[in-house]
Amino acid sequence: MINSLLEKPFKKVVIDRLLIDNKRDRELYNEPEEVLTRTAEHFKRQFKKRNFQQEGISNEWKEVYKLITRVKESYYQSLSDRVTEKEWDAMLKKLKTGTAPGISGIRYILIKQASAKTQVAFRNFASRCLETGKIPLKWKVGQTYPIPKDVD
Repeated sequence: MINSLLEKPFKKVVIDRLLIDNKRDRELYNEPEEVLTRTAEHFKRQFKKRNFQQEGISNEWKEVYKLITRVKESYYQSLSDRVTEKEWDAMLKKLKTGTAPGISGIRYILIKQASAKTQVAFRNFASRCLETGKIPLKWKVGQTYPIPKDVD
């Protein structure tokens, strides 16, 4: 939403060829359909659901996976409530203004300095995300850039 309002381009990765390094040989794929299929297969294997067998784990790991009884269900009851103005203001105060912008190119300082009407719109949008459980994909994407520092 913010990108389209600011007419900022969204950079994305395009996979137009794929080199699969098997134990014995390498295979290069450059047909779009084959690249798409092989890439999808890779990520399905990478993020497949784990078949957890609790019976076969050590006592140490059983302790790690044990239900935490001090955590009460009541803790979670207000998680999907609308974001209040007080909560929003507290969040804005905690934002670091000297950090680099994300994919959107929008710095936190711009969000902090937005008008009261814009803050209401942001807060309503955040509340709607919590209510529906749907978070925009671009909010989940991160980019990390190594920044070399001078060594003294």
